[in-house]
Amino acid sequence: MLIYTANIDITSIRLVLSEVSQNETWGISTMDVKTAFLNADMPAEPAEQVYVAPPAIFVHFGLVKPGTIWKLNKAVYGLRQSPRLWGKERDKQLRELRIVRNRKRLKLMQSSIDVALWTLTKDDDELFDHKRETLGFLLTYVDDFLIAGTRVTRNAVEEEISRM
Repeated sequence: MLIYTANIDITSIRLVLSEVSQNETWGISTMDVKTAFLNADMPAEPAEQVYVAPPAIFVHFGLVKPGTIWKLNKAVYGLRQSPRLWGKERDKQLRELRIVRNRKRLKLMQSSIDVALWTLTKDDDELFDHKRETLGFLLTYVDDFLIAGTRVTRNAVEEEISRM
């Protein structure tokens, strides 16, 4: 069972910072996804299901009966496989995400070399089109994002990610 999620490579960070420094209209924003792990479902396979005892304080105050056991439906902080579960959910959501900027639909395309590097491009651009225009970048590090592009682009990306 994999228990990690891919994190951004330093080379990709350098690439994005280089692009930002060469384009005077671009900048960088960061954002953190609050309670990110709770957005990821636990696996349905019996071998990967996790059962936990509720906090003792719940029993003390009579909120649950002694001996109660809970089956986790969502990943939680502190669980070894939670970063990986969240990473899979995050990447699925980012692939499906469509961003509207200046009445144009944009999409994020995941790099095949560094899966934590995403390129923002027009929604109608082909996957391997050499004429594809890069409108921004998104770097992922578990539940933290670094967004590069113009202010309008960064704001549009942040708004859409906040809706996920």
